[in-house]
Amino acid sequence: MSRAGVDPAVIDRHIRAAVKRSGISGAEFGARMRRITRAVELVLSGRSVVDVLASDDGISQAELYGALWMLIVADVFRDDAGAEGGGIVGAFLQLTKDDVGVLERAFELLHERYFGIPPLP
Repeated sequence: MSRAGVDPAVIDRHIRAAVKRSGISGAEFGARMRRITRAVELVLSGRSVVDVLASDDGISQAELYGALWMLIVADVFRDDAGAEGGGIVGAFLQLTKDDVGVLERAFELLHERYFGIPPLP
């Protein structure tokens, strides 16, 4: 058992079941996640979107959007965000406290459906 009495094996089973339902092979899923992670690295390095899509990494437009969503989630829901929400992304998107609340509820729902448990406190 991990913190809050959540069993990592239960979470693992939910993730594996979600990947299986997607119909995407584990190898294909892993390769896509690596391209999304690479897109995040390129964006954070200061490369333009055009450069990211034109890279030799084979990053698709959908994977670039996935990378940008990853950055939004990481910034808006970082541990030290406090009541104001995220830092750079929150300020850039001009998110209000209510907007951040809507995003939090949406991601809580996704978390419950994907992992099979509510988000940890």
